[in-house]
Amino acid sequence: MRVILGAAGAAACLIGSPAGARILATCGVTHGQAYYLGQPSGWQSDAISSGRFVFTSDGSKNPNVLFKDVRGAVTNAARSGARISFSLYPDAAREFAIVVIYPDDRITETYTIVTEARGKKRKLLWTTSKIHGLGFVAKVGAYTADCD
Repeated sequence: MRVILGAAGAAACLIGSPAGARILATCGVTHGQAYYLGQPSGWQSDAISSGRFVFTSDGSKNPNVLFKDVRGAVTNAARSGARISFSLYPDAAREFAIVVIYPDDRITETYTIVTEARGKKRKLLWTTSKIHGLGFVAKVGAYTADCD
């Protein structure tokens, strides 16, 4: 189950990383499309206008994802019981990919950080798949965001 932290917890998560943790990327506002099931069903524009992602790796090279939502609450994937793994380890170009699975919440997310072909700007390409239940609306979405 996801653990949602208040403003104090958010600051602690973003500043007080575990020993040996390093920030791999910080990404901002996301834009994309999502297909929702229910009433109404279909494709819709979907964005997180004030959200923020922080991707970290600890001393044992275990990834983590910290996410600040539109309400200002922070989700720490590792502390929320998610299964997290690199599907592509960080390379010299600072590109990497992470898969996050919340088995109790029936949510799967993929995060890929890539450098755009023309320049040094990094982009987050991410997807989410949420199944009915536990208060979530069933949807599949694909999103992008600019990163540091």
